[in-house]
Amino acid sequence: MSKRYLLLLLASLFWLAACGGAESESTPTSTPAATRQPGSIAAASGLASVTSLTIAPDSDTSINLVIKGNLPDNCTVIDETTVQQNGTDFLVAITTLQTADLECTPSVVPFEQTVPLAIGDLAPGTYAVDVNGSMATFTIQVPPTAEPTIAPTETPAPTATVPTGDGVGSISGQVIHDICALGENGEVGDGCVELDDGSYGADGILRPAEPGLEGVVVDLGAGDCPSTGLASTVTDSQGQYEFAELPAGVYCVSVTVEAGKNELLIPGGWTAPERDNGSVSITLFDNEVVDDVNFGWDYQFLPLLSANPDNCRDALFFVEDLTIPDDTAIRPGEIFVKRWRLQNSGTCIWTSEYQIVFVSGDQMGSETSYPLPEMVPAGEFV
Repeated sequence: MSKRYLLLLLASLFWLAACGGAESESTPTSTPAATRQPGSIAAASGLASVTSLTIAPDSDTSINLVIKGNLPDNCTVIDETTVQQNGTDFLVAITTLQTADLECTPSVVPFEQTVPLAIGDLAPGTYAVDVNGSMATFTIQVPPTAEPTIAPTETPAPTATVPTGDGVGSISGQVIHDICALGENGEVGDGCVELDDGSYGADGILRPAEPGLEGVVVDLGAGDCPSTGLASTVTDSQGQYEFAELPAGVYCVSVTVEAGKNELLIPGGWTAPERDNGSVSITLFDNEVVDDVNFGWDYQFLPLLSANPDNCRDALFFVEDLTIPDDTAIRPGEIFVKRWRLQNSGTCIWTSEYQIVFVSGDQMGSETSYPLPEMVPAGEFV
């Protein structure tokens, strides 16, 4: 028999002896509060009765054990709380102390205690917590940021989930010069749209003929935007970029334009994925390839180059006849002027050094070559 039960038995016998000689009922009175009596009797100790154990996230490096239970009477108090770790198991002991030299009220006294638990140095995995025989578990996961998070033990509200597996995916796209140019007589080009302030800017529609921008730093972050720090890459000569070997999850792809970073874009503004916004959140599923995360940049001033880069590409696309459609009958001796609309479908800027040259067919009275009347950026028309 333990000391605690022996003391309780002696206390019960004492109470029976004191009350056995009573010959009449006493008038009921309220139970007095516990008061300390003279003298000192050895205290009784034990384990607290735990009725509820909840694990609540506190921060990235700690969690809280919210413990609820009952004490047997108002003489019993929480004495000590100890935490021991053995591998993936945590043993938490909450001991009680009952001072025997108090007059006690034999009624249950609820208690609640919060015990912090440090998890900053724990490896990813599932851990078990035992508090006086009451069990619970928590899990440490590794998100794309490689920072540990805690999976809640209680059922959360329904949220959208991303199916995950062993496969990997990729996110790629292009950073493009979204072009808006005015004609020689002030006419607005097809790639322009009127802005709120009455000026004109690029329309945010990325056309195949618009050139890619080389040397732009593209950032990747974990979770919804704004987020960076997971990876960075630089666009190639065609403005292309790619983030490969990515597990399923939510990512933020962004291009930051500021002093010391991507200064080649200043001044100007974004037209895609949204106007004045150079970031976009992407939900990547298992084994998915997302290859159309494109960015459009509209320079405030057309970036005139004294010379085209060596790796630019010259290409021409016939758009339409402006005068004298094909198969038009012309009377002998009649003078006519034939005009076409052409598009610069390459990546080089057509400067004053470019010419339209006769190659084959009936030259008639035309010149062998004609210099371009104005500079034609990639994607624009003449």
